[in-house]
Amino acid sequence: MIIGKKIYHHKSVTSTNAFACRLAQKGKPEGTVLIAEYQSRGMGTTGKRWLSPRGKSILLSIILRPRVLPADVSRITRHIAIAVGRAINITTGLQPQFKWPNDLMLKRKKICGILTQMSTKSEQIEFVVVGIGINVNTEIKSLVNGATSLKIELGKSINRQRLIKTILKELDKEYHQFKKTLTLQNETS
Repeated sequence: MIIGKKIYHHKSVTSTNAFACRLAQKGKPEGTVLIAEYQSRGMGTTGKRWLSPRGKSILLSIILRPRVLPADVSRITRHIAIAVGRAINITTGLQPQFKWPNDLMLKRKKICGILTQMSTKSEQIEFVVVGIGINVNTEIKSLVNGATSLKIELGKSINRQRLIKTILKELDKEYHQFKKTLTLQNETS
């Protein structure tokens, strides 16, 4: 198991991705996960803020150190989305749809956003940080228009810890698949 061997849990951070990037710069190993109950400056891919009431969402970021070309990093987001969608399905029975490249939807409403950032040096990847924000037990009054939560769709609260464990397990499986696929492609090239 790579993802989740080391987990940091904080009540509040500015952004899980910003915090994870600092950890990665300090040399924290691949698979390190940062989970926060609240982030004051959560962000999406287009610079929009990711709003999340305290203790209602899953807000986590993962440090990855894949030995791939920078051009291959965009594929990681797809694998992360597949793993998170599968974990949601396993835990809740709901089947999210993918809105490529970085969103999961339920009934055409956003349930999850994924933000992938990388740091390179001399055209080599130093690290990749993948942030995942999921509206879990968020009430409708706290959501922006066009978003929903697992609680709203199921009509009951979800155990966030159980969902996090399933997400980490599925992420680990999918990350191994990502690395195996790239290895096979590189061997046949």
